[in-house]
Amino acid sequence: MVTALYFFETPTKSLPLAIWSMAVDRGRLRRFNGVTFAKLLGAGKGETFTPRDADINRWGFLVVIEDDRLAALDQSRIVKKWRRFSSGEYRILLDPISSHGKWSKREPFKVK
Repeated sequence: MVTALYFFETPTKSLPLAIWSMAVDRGRLRRFNGVTFAKLLGAGKGETFTPRDADINRWGFLVVIEDDRLAALDQSRIVKKWRRFSSGEYRILLDPISSHGKWSKREPFKVK
């Protein structure tokens, strides 16, 4: 299993498409073959932890997926769609070394 964190920078003109994608991609990511956990993420400017700090031009998602399915996710309609209307992408592959607590009543990360 690998944990992948994607962030996309979107132009303001793409805001409606980004919001729509956040709504419909939740289920698509969770149903994607090999995904055991998926969370869609908004982003902030890093100044405060309030709604005023929200950055409407940065969106992301975190997935825990089988190693051999990561390439398929990268070439999926989900990721390709985000790439089409985004001006930038940042992907991080993580190997969790510890985990504490639950996310949506689940422990998503397998610690080696």
